[in-house]
Amino acid sequence: MQIICMVEGSSDDYFSNEKQRSMRPPSPCPHCNSKQVLRALGYYDRDVSRLNEKGYVRISVRRFRCIVCGKTVSLLPSFAQPYRIVLNATIQAFAAGDIYHPDVEWWIIYLRRYWKRFCFWLPLLRQSVPGIGLSPPSEDAAAYWRQVVIWAGSLSSATARLTSDFQITLFGRYRCHVPNRCEGEI
Repeated sequence: MQIICMVEGSSDDYFSNEKQRSMRPPSPCPHCNSKQVLRALGYYDRDVSRLNEKGYVRISVRRFRCIVCGKTVSLLPSFAQPYRIVLNATIQAFAAGDIYHPDVEWWIIYLRRYWKRFCFWLPLLRQSVPGIGLSPPSEDAAAYWRQVVIWAGSLSSATARLTSDFQITLFGRYRCHVPNRCEGEI
């Protein structure tokens, strides 16, 4: 399971200060609800774009394993979007129409694909997350996006809330955000 963990700073700061080493396991285990049972398992690497610089940085994402149920949990830093290389700050600038921002210009091809995916996913997102935005068809994709950011305060916070409360993101539903309940549990 993947949990979005609120982290201050940029991807470069996270990488250079090895912030993954200071990540603490959540309690209780999101799979079996046992308390104080997650133990450090290791890390997995993934790429994320850099803020105000071309290119990307490879960060390590902290993983834990439950000693009761044996299932794993990873803590994705909040500046990153699940399954996307471009930082949330850059995605948010693009969605706000800031197409001349250097980060947006460098990643424009990816950002256009992300927006296309968001627009495709939007009808299912509206069904899954009630109470955000206006009723269709009076609201377009850009207006809904703005409402989500207002609802949560930022794209990072929106992603954290959507994955924890609704097991969904603005771009799709991924199995890694759904707790894998243990046998016998309802």
